[in-house]
Amino acid sequence: MALDIQRPDPSSPAAIASAQFTMSRRGYSEDEVRDFLRQVSVEVSRLIERERFLQSELKALQSRGPMDMSAVDEATVTELLGAEAARVLSAAREAAQAMRDRAAESAENIVREASREAARVLEEATTEASRRRTDVTTEAEQEIELAKEQGREMVAEVRAYRERVLADLARRTDEARRELERLVQERDRLISAFERARSAASGVVGDLNAFDEAIRDAGIVPPLAPPDAPPPPRPTRDTDAQFFDVRKFEDPNADNTPDRGIVVEPEASTTTEASDSLNEGATSTTADDMTNDKGPVDSPTDEPVTAEV
Repeated sequence: MALDIQRPDPSSPAAIASAQFTMSRRGYSEDEVRDFLRQVSVEVSRLIERERFLQSELKALQSRGPMDMSAVDEATVTELLGAEAARVLSAAREAAQAMRDRAAESAENIVREASREAARVLEEATTEASRRRTDVTTEAEQEIELAKEQGREMVAEVRAYRERVLADLARRTDEARRELERLVQERDRLISAFERARSAASGVVGDLNAFDEAIRDAGIVPPLAPPDAPPPPRPTRDTDAQFFDVRKFEDPNADNTPDRGIVVEPEASTTTEASDSLNEGATSTTADDMTNDKGPVDSPTDEPVTAEV
């Protein structure tokens, strides 16, 4: 990469002294170069002043008359100016040229070194940028791959959890369905048993009513209770409740299920009717009814009386 560096005018002491160069991490010492340029500037200034003096002397000689320049040689110059002045002038010219050459060479060296340094820095910067870009790309790809892997794991976990929930829901649904079917069967079984029990109870009540009628027809009256005896207790749900075995009324062809006892309360209406009928019979019976033509009626305890039902 070429750098646009404006070279100082080597013929101007001020330009040499104030010359500016590109900064570089490598190269010559700036202070040494600056000191050398000051020295060169002083020497060039001295030589320029000397040249001006010699030019003025030359003009003075030329003003004396034309000279045959073809005849002027080194010897003539030495004769006219003096050997010392000619030597000084020649040395000054050689020194100035040498200084210009060294300054130009130094400037070229500085420019070349600056160019190499700039190229090296640019190459290092390019390499570093490429490396960092590669690292960033690699890290980004790794992060993306990690995020994808985590996403796949999360999806797998969600699917597994969904499968477990669905399986558990299906299991519970199946259990609930089986339990519901069992409860329906149990309900039907209990309804059937209750219907049989109700039919049996109705038959028993009918038999009791027929038995009461047979007793009344036979003229058998139960013993009267003392006048001061308390009335018989009315049946209650707690005292008259009895243990009812469902198995006695189940269909023998039905499916056998675990035995369960059912508490069945006797019907209050049936018990009340039986009690009322006994009370009515007791109040309507008198002492005369207990005798007939053959004599007093024997007590039921003396001779058992059977009645066909």
